[in-house]
Amino acid sequence: MSLNLLEQTRLNHEEIERLERLVVKDLKTEPKSSRDRLVQGHRVRNVIESIMLNTKKLVEIYEDKDGSMEDEISRAVDDQTNLFYDRLREIREYHRNYRSSSVVDDFEGDFKPVISFSGEEGYGRYLDLHDFYNQYVNFVHQKDRKLKFSNQYRKYMDGLLDYLINFIKRTGPLQDLGRIFAKVETDFEEQYAQGKTQGNDNVIDLDYYTPVEELIDLGPEKLKEALGSLGMKVGGTVKQRAERLFLTKHTPLEKLDKKHFARHESESGAKKIALTEAKVKKLCILLSETIKRTKENIEKK
Repeated sequence: MSLNLLEQTRLNHEEIERLERLVVKDLKTEPKSSRDRLVQGHRVRNVIESIMLNTKKLVEIYEDKDGSMEDEISRAVDDQTNLFYDRLREIREYHRNYRSSSVVDDFEGDFKPVISFSGEEGYGRYLDLHDFYNQYVNFVHQKDRKLKFSNQYRKYMDGLLDYLINFIKRTGPLQDLGRIFAKVETDFEEQYAQGKTQGNDNVIDLDYYTPVEELIDLGPEKLKEALGSLGMKVGGTVKQRAERLFLTKHTPLEKLDKKHFARHESESGAKKIALTEAKVKKLCILLSETIKRTKENIEKK
């Protein structure tokens, strides 16, 4: 049976209401174990995604970009009698072809989640960081500031971020990572413009330094570390380093001349790495209890 747009719209609204009732019913049931709670969370997440899909279909119908909905409503108003008999014929044909069909609401079967964990993860109780640990020990003793801007470090941080995101999606399916990361990025942009990104131990609060001469008193090494953490050139005299760093007090990094940045360490590259670090730090905060359990589990072995 070919459904017209009006019928599709009605069915989509009905489906959304049905799914919403299923979510409410499911959440009213208290899980018996942590594993049951995890399965419930994924099941609810699957239902929510189905609701979003139906909502998207409704939005497309109501936007009516090709005018189909308007034409159908117009025909319905102009010829209600013929439309009624057309719909009656479609309904009879449908039930003749699907006479034995029955509606079965298999909620748990339809939305049963597939959750996969490694043996080390203990069904989501622990993190499996063995591969990342092996990568980490290969460069942890390197002091060269260029390490932070190397492909090795970038791949390490990107991989770690991807793993943590995937882990949270598996263990906290109802977490709104989109909203969480949006907040991280907003805060990051404000801090980065001032050279105060999270996790930057070499940051110098320039608000406490009015003339550039005061920065000189910090010494060459401190200035070098601060410039390096921003991906800027670190060479020159102490005064030149201080002047270069002082530029960031009133000018956002993205607006500085590219000549102030080290070769192969552009502002965009340094910013991307810093943002990745900020996201990883936020996820580690969310997973603090899991990280604690992981440490305790490793110490027992």
